[in-house]
Amino acid sequence: MTAGAGSPLALTNTSVISSTAAGAGGGGGLYAADAVRATGGRFQNNACTNANCYGGGLSASTLVISGTRFITNTAGFGGGGANASVSAAIETGHFSGNTCNIAGCSGGGLRAVTLNMTGTTFTDNAALQTGGGAYVESVSTISGGSVRRNQAGLRGG
Repeated sequence: MTAGAGSPLALTNTSVISSTAAGAGGGGGLYAADAVRATGGRFQNNACTNANCYGGGLSASTLVISGTRFITNTAGFGGGGANASVSAAIETGHFSGNTCNIAGCSGGGLRAVTLNMTGTTFTDNAALQTGGGAYVESVSTISGGSVRRNQAGLRGG
């Protein structure tokens, strides 16, 4: 599924399951050129298989997530569960069993440039290189939540 530029996308209790994108770019389950606001729902068993692919479950410039689950999604280069190329704000999210699996990949569960996060869990995610649970490039704020049993090949399980 693709959402065009200039139109923020709102998802409420929406499930995106078992979708695949084979091209470069991102969003195995969903790609949006602009912002996505997801409340509830889940992204599960989605994949973007290209070596330059970000966001196995979801990829957007800006993510605003509340109570959404990302489970067993896969990305080639980063953000196995989700990718935010600009920023992510996450409240009570859940990232479990997501992976990025190409050499140099970052963020098994989540990849974001900046992140503000409250009460979110990262469990059993994996990245071949950096940030098994999450990889964040810049200043971020994290409050509450848990990070358990994530793995990275080089830095930051």
